[in-house]
Amino acid sequence: MKRAIKLRIAFLFILFLNSFLLSKDKSIFEQRRQNILNSMPRNSLLILASTPECYRFGFSFHQDSDLFYLTGELRDGVALILSSSPIELVNSALAAKSFLVFTHHPQEGNNNEYNQPLTNKDNGEVAISLRKFRKILNKIDKLDVLFTNLKSKKKKFSSIFWGNRLNKLVGQFPDVKIKAAEELTTPFRRVKSQDEIELMQNAIDVTIEAQKEAMRSMKPGVFEHQIEAVIEFVFKYNGCEHLAFPSIVGAGPNSLNLHYNEGERKIASGDMVVIDVGCEYQHYCADITRTIPASGKFTSAQKKVYNAVLEANKAVIDALKPGMTFADMDEIVKTVFLKYGFEKFIRHSCSHRLGLDVHDVGSRNAPFKPGCVVTVEPGIYIPENSDLPKEYWDIGVRIEDDVLITENGHQLLSEKLTKTIEGIEQLMAETGMIDKIQK
Repeated sequence: MKRAIKLRIAFLFILFLNSFLLSKDKSIFEQRRQNILNSMPRNSLLILASTPECYRFGFSFHQDSDLFYLTGELRDGVALILSSSPIELVNSALAAKSFLVFTHHPQEGNNNEYNQPLTNKDNGEVAISLRKFRKILNKIDKLDVLFTNLKSKKKKFSSIFWGNRLNKLVGQFPDVKIKAAEELTTPFRRVKSQDEIELMQNAIDVTIEAQKEAMRSMKPGVFEHQIEAVIEFVFKYNGCEHLAFPSIVGAGPNSLNLHYNEGERKIASGDMVVIDVGCEYQHYCADITRTIPASGKFTSAQKKVYNAVLEANKAVIDALKPGMTFADMDEIVKTVFLKYGFEKFIRHSCSHRLGLDVHDVGSRNAPFKPGCVVTVEPGIYIPENSDLPKEYWDIGVRIEDDVLITENGHQLLSEKLTKTIEGIEQLMAETGMIDKIQK
């Protein structure tokens, strides 16, 4: 009951923070669009289309991250136009650099098209119908660069809906250069504002609670998918409706599979279980991994592997600061694992950027700046029939934290989740959700 009350308090807190942040959103999006406009070259156009809606079972609509970043728009059938110079509206005295195009009326959600532009003063843009979109494209008399998130091949766009319209536009300017929209958005997206960091911290805090509940519920005889169910219940109960990525709960030999999500194994006593999960809060992602013994107690071999990974995790975090790169992080991990003789069991880089996407935008060669958020996730994966003693076989260990780069170093955003052997064993000794259900 105490834990249920705690979850309710967390839920109420998130609702409050949600209301607080949304009250500031409109000016935030307007400033982001202005930043992009200021960085656009002369005679250029940015067109961002919403993600195509998918009706297949098991899939839900998820907005294009760049479009959400610049507009906050969550609906499908929407496109954003940013122009380096004002475009006059047909039959109107208005001229604007920013347009939000709706394939249907944004208030009523039907398929009617409206001839009159809708001036959205709150968002600093002009909302227009699809009919006006076609006419606006015809008003462009010079175009050197087109930035877009729509894929093209030899200046031909395959998108069924927006592609036909852009193909006509490009046909008018045979010398136009087509570039990826991310060339404009990435420099801004990779450095997070304080508002973005608060949203990410929300997602991280809920993910921490889910990890804790998974540890409490873990025991031999439960299935991987049952642990997933516990985790995703905590996500949704705390106001996070979407996963940042498919949950990974891999036990025993499945702990060696980096992106395992079948969830079919019945967890056995000697298994190590990799739990790599993250929820999404207002489109911002968390990504946290812990590895725990199914029995609730680490064996001697499990401790040796785990402590090597933990030492690498802490060494990388301690070194993080502006100017570092992903290559620097990987070198630290290799140095630690070499000391333990585990270097040949490295299977991946130890980090990626985090933000609106779980593998967020930004070059892997670019040095970190204050405001960047990165993961730290060293791992060791020892397969069956390796040259180590048998007690080490099928042990996969990954420990992942989320870290903010600050002016003077770093801030560990996931510090509330234990990763010591003692802390994990203590949590696993507590009564979990599955125990209560089975009673």
